[in-house]
Amino acid sequence: MGAQMKSRCVVFAVVTAGVFSLATISVSVAADILAPMPTKAPVLTPPPPAWSSEFTPYFWLSGLNGNTQVGPSAPVTNIDLSFSDLIQHTGFAAMGTAEVRYGKFGFVADMMYLSLGAGATGPAGYVNAQLKDKTFIGTFNFAYRVIEGGLYWVDVEAGMRGWAMNVDLSFDAVPLGASHTYGLNKSWVDPIFGVRARANLGSKFFVEGYADVGGFGVSSKSTWQVAGLVGYQYSPSVAFMAGYRYLAVDYERDGFLWDVNLSGPILAINFKLN
Repeated sequence: MGAQMKSRCVVFAVVTAGVFSLATISVSVAADILAPMPTKAPVLTPPPPAWSSEFTPYFWLSGLNGNTQVGPSAPVTNIDLSFSDLIQHTGFAAMGTAEVRYGKFGFVADMMYLSLGAGATGPAGYVNAQLKDKTFIGTFNFAYRVIEGGLYWVDVEAGMRGWAMNVDLSFDAVPLGASHTYGLNKSWVDPIFGVRARANLGSKFFVEGYADVGGFGVSSKSTWQVAGLVGYQYSPSVAFMAGYRYLAVDYERDGFLWDVNLSGPILAINFKLN
């Protein structure tokens, strides 16, 4: 009888332990089921690039130097005009640069129109000449930003520079007492490649530079340009700039010669439109 009671106690203990274990497992499983599933951290995608645009009217205090010939029978005439000379003979001038960007890509248009009249002298001073010139110069480049840091950026550019000219030249041959007048309309386009860069100096000051080269005999023999400016960021949307610019071209076709350079200080105001 004692052994039988002992056996029953052992069975009861085993059954009780099994029930307790099953209950524990059930509670654990239920807790796992009811527990919230872990959430993955959201994947942040960069915002799409935004469009931006800016406009920079400028005033180029340029001189004009070089040689011109407005027809096969016209003499080669030397031009040597300082800015003060040029401004006296300028009837109208308009200059400005516009830029549109989308992310790393951009398009830059630099346009200038001059209407002027000036005196010039021929070889050995034997010719007194009057030159009237209406000139449009437009540089249009596609740009790609190859480097962009916190304080600087660099763009490479490719495009074209176009010239459209209406030139009238009248001159008196002093020894011969003869007068002649020549007129010519001429336009051409040159391929160009350039680079533009900017670096912030701190305290709202920055420097910006541009250089290009082109022509390669496609239209002109050569054309090239360099410019360097120092700027002050007056506000997020307005900056003042001043510097120096040099532009040269050597074009000679069909009796027309325009081998000149324009150079001088430049003043500009940059407006960021968005």
